[in-house]
Amino acid sequence: STQQTNFLVDFEVQKAQPLFDEYVINNVKRMWKELGVSEDLLDGNFKTEIDQFLDSGRQEQELQSFVCVSKTGEVVGSACCQVWKGPLPLCVANFKWGTVWGLYVEPQFRNLGLGCSILEECIAHLKTLGCNRCIVYTLGGSPGLFQKLGFSTANGLSLQIEESQKYFLRTINVEGTEVRIEKAGPEMDSVSSVNFKEMWLEVGVDQLCPDFEQRTLEFMKHARQELQMANFVAFSENREPLGSACCQVWKGPLPQSHCKWGSVWGIYVKPQFRRNGIGKALMEACISHWQELGCTEALLIYASEDGKRIYEKLGFTKGDTLFLEDLSRFEYSLTRKAAEDLRNQLPETWKNKSPRYLRQLLMTVPHQLNSLPLDSQVKQSVAIIQKQHNIYVDEEDNWFTRNLHRMGGGFDMEVLCKPELLATKFDKLSKYWEDFVTGCGYIKVFEWIVEMKEVAFEEANTVVDLACGIGLMAHTLRLLNFKGHITGIDISSGMLEKAAERECYNQTIKADLNKGIPFATNSADVVICTGSTELLDTVHLLSECNRVLKNQGEVLLSFQYNDLKGPNPTAHQNVSGVTLEEVNSQMLSSGFEVVSYQVCECAFVTPVSSGDLLPVPYIFLRSRKL
Repeated sequence: STQQTNFLVDFEVQKAQPLFDEYVINNVKRMWKELGVSEDLLDGNFKTEIDQFLDSGRQEQELQSFVCVSKTGEVVGSACCQVWKGPLPLCVANFKWGTVWGLYVEPQFRNLGLGCSILEECIAHLKTLGCNRCIVYTLGGSPGLFQKLGFSTANGLSLQIEESQKYFLRTINVEGTEVRIEKAGPEMDSVSSVNFKEMWLEVGVDQLCPDFEQRTLEFMKHARQELQMANFVAFSENREPLGSACCQVWKGPLPQSHCKWGSVWGIYVKPQFRRNGIGKALMEACISHWQELGCTEALLIYASEDGKRIYEKLGFTKGDTLFLEDLSRFEYSLTRKAAEDLRNQLPETWKNKSPRYLRQLLMTVPHQLNSLPLDSQVKQSVAIIQKQHNIYVDEEDNWFTRNLHRMGGGFDMEVLCKPELLATKFDKLSKYWEDFVTGCGYIKVFEWIVEMKEVAFEEANTVVDLACGIGLMAHTLRLLNFKGHITGIDISSGMLEKAAERECYNQTIKADLNKGIPFATNSADVVICTGSTELLDTVHLLSECNRVLKNQGEVLLSFQYNDLKGPNPTAHQNVSGVTLEEVNSQMLSSGFEVVSYQVCECAFVTPVSSGDLLPVPYIFLRSRKL
């Protein structure tokens, strides 16, 4: 059965008390399972470990968990944030990092913006703790959600550790003399502490704590006892220390028994002995130590380009580590801030509208907004706030109007329709698509969907939106208060990412529709496919629409129209329209009766090489499965 979601129910992200710990722990377990960790590894003492981690985090690292809860009390997602006590002594002044971990949203509530809202609350909380940087590990999951909020790979690297590979050479030859790499005892900690200080000074960090060296020594003592730390020192033949590096097990915001990682810090070689392989040899010793400890991956944060080059030679790459560089500049997402501004502008009767509905209003393009049956004052307020927040698409000055000559050169639609070309083309266009539909005057389809909402969707619970693009049809339905389940399907991942921002789909699927509709037989009430039949095999498309629709289910389609009277406006694109007779014949042979149709002489305009704009006629068709 299909999960139904009431989109008029608002969700609130709130601080969670310990009574939510069991839910949080269960979500962490589900997250690991989705990342491919076997059930066997998640049994036993997993719950106890996470429980202890939460308790110690509250006591020592200002941990706070957040949950996403509906107004009906349903909990649908969670995450934890805390001060980051990572693999190095953070004793640089004004150097407080935070981290977020365990972010999880119930599958049926994804692509609604809830994950982003939970993450925003975590970052805002870390900011109140005085953190100035945030570090996260995506653990092999998608980084897209974090990148939306400004996270980047910055200066983090990771290494997959192979058990069979041998790294450690205890002696190297430097300019004819022997340099030994040794695992040193506590007696050499003071040397490594001084080296660590020199490293920070060299990379331009001059605001070091007055007790920097003492705090480093205390950290090293603790790390030896708790984190299996090893301090490697490079000695000359006369026992002069030339450099050092410390490595250990990384104790981050997840239990080591399920992800045993190594980390290195404080790698330093005296300037006169650099570029002789000493830094590389010290790193090889660290990797060997991680192998002995059973680590499967190593994480590090490099402080200089010289260090980065050494690490990359050893196989370190940009991995799952992401950073948000300056929390002092963090603000809630643009549409979230704009939604609050819009609420303040709207009449009193609109004050109880959900934040999601207000965000969706602000993401409308002009023709879409104008088609909605809303009061003119509301529409005017939306446009004002859009302009204030730089999210308004100008009908006269946009990407489409600025590129008319370039687009007017034409293309061959038959060539473009090859799946690999089509996906790439629309991935590139996705970031301009709001401008495209605004500039080309794509008006009628919005007006038609508004009309169809009253007749085709009254009894509908399950809708499939084919070639959904950035989600404008589903977006319009949500603004008309359609509460059913909508699935969006498109060949372009770029388009689907933009569609997710509109928070209108229960699920999205990337698929080539010419290979079929990835949806169960006899399961949909309505199928929508507008503005894209020219890109598809219509015989196969209609057959598949018939298959997925329930008895008496309806399909809403558009076709480019050929009135047999004038020249073809899209001849330069190798596209031609269909006549009414051809459409009727196709629908009947595919098992549909035409309920109603509308002919629009100008569904949108298309540019030609001269820079002129030609009207493109369309047929909008409502048909029912026989």
